[in-house]
Amino acid sequence: MIFKAFAVLALLAVPLGAVRRFCSAIVSAIALSIILSAPIGAAYTANTISGFETGDLTEFISTAGSPTSATAAAKTGARGLRGTGGDVATIGFVGSLTDGSPYIFGFWARMSDATPSSVADLANVQTSSAGTESGIRINVSGQVKVIDATGGATGTTTISDNTWYYFELFVDPDDAGDVELFIDGTSDLTDTGDYNQTSAVDRARLIGFSGATHTSNIDIDGFYLLEDVTDANDRCSVSSSRLCEVFWFSGGPASVTPDSGNDLDTGQWDHLSEMPLNTTGDTAEYSGSGALSGDVDTDDVGTGSCTGGPSGCAEIDGALIAANWLLYAERGTGGGTTHNMRWGNSVDTVTETAISLGTSPAMFRQASATASQMPTTSEYCSVGISKGSGARDYEPWEHWCYILHQEPAAGAGDNLMVIGSP
Repeated sequence: MIFKAFAVLALLAVPLGAVRRFCSAIVSAIALSIILSAPIGAAYTANTISGFETGDLTEFISTAGSPTSATAAAKTGARGLRGTGGDVATIGFVGSLTDGSPYIFGFWARMSDATPSSVADLANVQTSSAGTESGIRINVSGQVKVIDATGGATGTTTISDNTWYYFELFVDPDDAGDVELFIDGTSDLTDTGDYNQTSAVDRARLIGFSGATHTSNIDIDGFYLLEDVTDANDRCSVSSSRLCEVFWFSGGPASVTPDSGNDLDTGQWDHLSEMPLNTTGDTAEYSGSGALSGDVDTDDVGTGSCTGGPSGCAEIDGALIAANWLLYAERGTGGGTTHNMRWGNSVDTVTETAISLGTSPAMFRQASATASQMPTTSEYCSVGISKGSGARDYEPWEHWCYILHQEPAAGAGDNLMVIGSP
């Protein structure tokens, strides 16, 4: 605990860029292990993190065409996002990004045809009205273009077929805004221009072609977005050898006999494996006129398994950047009451955030880089629900947690993990 407190205080007191330079140069093995076991810190706000691991399209607020969550599209984990001509998958943010507030988004991408006949948009941050916004576009010559209101800039890296690249884009959205694109941790282009977002943006449009006739694949994995950043140094990667991954934690299969041994009314769920398997036509799993409260940790599969982690997951040996908690749930009929999503880690007190459950299942997200909320390598993700008095049922479908993780410095441990299917 002393080491953990020391690391957090040290990181909060030093600018993020200086911390990363320090981590790269430090020679003390003890100090290195302390830094790498603690969150990087609070120079930004975590917004959205996804590895597209649900096996379906529940994470997206809208889709067009036939994008899929496919095993063949995975860079890490069990699945990634795959699309072809005309396919679009739009992922929602936690809140929205305002004009003039810098942000960074990043993701892995691979194209089976890196010189398509029509322009391919890998990721385009936009408003609900789909206006012209900053994004990453592959042009027909195989380079990467960053677009803005009046044109944009094209990089120098030539993209190859069937090759994974790690893209990160820093955006300072303003009439005279700045962008910088990084590919595999190395700067590929910088530009100043009209990168004004025109209004708050609240979503990212992924795998979009300008034409619908393509049969080639675009695969995307490990998407993240950080807002309120200071500059491009706040990106997740720090070099070509220290890129980022998104870890997926699910507590395993849902149970047809939920909460055996514990009842939600007592305020505790034992394990995520006891989460109800709520399918179409099921009655409410939890109901009653009194207040209900509970949350579960992703620890059902035991110490040492990375499907339960991050505690006991040996592959997480670099810096934990941020976390994203996901709750897929609905409500039944009944009197009015307030539902709160409970999220955090297994050691600190969980945070409660009000949500509005409808009578159809919906996705709720909470993202954070705050040390007291995101799990460390000795803690588990925790997610759940509470409600005030009233008869409105709570019908959970699934709980998940994503962790954005930076690969460790060379020689400090493993650089890659593959998570089994949830």
